[in-house]
Amino acid sequence: MVSRTKIDLIGNARPICLLKCKSTLNQMNTGDTLEVLLGDPGVVHELIAIINRSSDRVVQWVQEGDHFRIQIEKG
Repeated sequence: MVSRTKIDLIGNARPICLLKCKSTLNQMNTGDTLEVLLGDPGVVHELIAIINRSSDRVVQWVQEGDHFRIQIEKG
């Protein structure tokens, strides 16, 4: 069974956002999805670059007003 996890990191500092995303992904099973809410565009681009170098996959990312929503599939 595929699970979906959501974390809201709007307002968190850059290193904390990246660490929390990686920690959450490490606890997930292959095929599970993680939805991350972020407010800092710099963190968004850095997270996407990190994910693209891993076995995980960015399924979608969109800007919604003043925040970003990124959907990641655990690889």
